[in-house]
Amino acid sequence: MPKRLLILAQKFEELTEQEENNYGGKGKFELPSNHKAAMVIENGTFSCANCKFVDVENHSCNNSYYIQWNGGDGKLPNVSLEKICSDWFEVKK
Repeated sequence: MPKRLLILAQKFEELTEQEENNYGGKGKFELPSNHKAAMVIENGTFSCANCKFVDVENHSCNNSYYIQWNGGDGKLPNVSLEKICSDWFEVKK
């Protein structure tokens, strides 16, 4: 393993649990077991506007992992749904 990766791995192991879970939200960052770090998507589908979890009327996300990460609140940032997307995106079918 390259030395740089070993150093990064060591630093990660030294993080406290609180630091590990700090991923820009108010709650724990957790991904579902079927999450993929990268995926092929259909052109023009990668936004909250095209996600199966979006609640357009309330401008919020119904994904339990997003809600947990956002401190128990499903509210999305106050921007157009076409301009935002979370790590928990799943295409609306």
